[in-house]
Amino acid sequence: MESVNKKEILEEILKYLKNVIDVNKGVVGACLLAQKKDGLISKFFGYANRLENNLIEHAERNALKNFEKTENYHEYTEFLMVTTLSPCKLESDRRSGDSCTDMLLSRNITNVYSGLLDPLQPDITSEINLEICDDEKLSGLCKGLFGYFDNCYLGEDGKIHKNRDVPMPTPFDHVQLVLKEIGQRTRQEIEDLKYNWNCDAIWDIEDTEGFEEHKVELLLHRLTMEKKWDESYDKELKKYSLKIGTDNQKLANYIRGMEKTITDLEDKVYKLSDRICRLENGMN
Repeated sequence: MESVNKKEILEEILKYLKNVIDVNKGVVGACLLAQKKDGLISKFFGYANRLENNLIEHAERNALKNFEKTENYHEYTEFLMVTTLSPCKLESDRRSGDSCTDMLLSRNITNVYSGLLDPLQPDITSEINLEICDDEKLSGLCKGLFGYFDNCYLGEDGKIHKNRDVPMPTPFDHVQLVLKEIGQRTRQEIEDLKYNWNCDAIWDIEDTEGFEEHKVELLLHRLTMEKKWDESYDKELKKYSLKIGTDNQKLANYIRGMEKTITDLEDKVYKLSDRICRLENGMN
């Protein structure tokens, strides 16, 4: 799956976790990418989930279970598992089922991309082709998620706290702290969007796809600029009203609009005349 942007998939997992997290699930996420012979790639997301028997269903198993619910899943021939934390391999009485490593190998899934190498289980079998994300922001978020189980967490001050030197939050609050930056654009990206919109404001900037986390800021920008443009137009209209000798701004606005329409038509007539002249003289 050379065409797959694995970092983007990892970011999709983090956004997915942001939507499904509660006190019992979602601290670890996974996405199984399955490809058919015709090249069609499907995504199957999963999250670590505490079952009724209090055992933990790991994210990889949850994603695989969602995949196997699909009709004709046997038609898929190539796989890639993307996870926030590398697959487990040790025995555990807290886990539902075999280790994730054994489970993947039993399904012939050998390619794995992870946001973080599990520091408690760093020795991955050579049968798994494991690639670790080199993006500092994404790997940092994955580390923050894992931290809750390592007696540490990412605090509001942006630092990793260990040994419970500050009050420990609930899993839900902890994950919300870690994920609050997910989906946010850089300041430069936001400013570039504002600049482009200012040059051609033909849509509601706050509805721009990919900038959902900045909706309030972008809405405020639109309202501010529209007010500024309205004030500037009113100022110019008053000047125009004085120029044509009327106090009726509605009339002045109408006349100004008609003048612009006439100017636009004259420009089109000129271009059309020039085109006819060129054709008559055998010019393209």
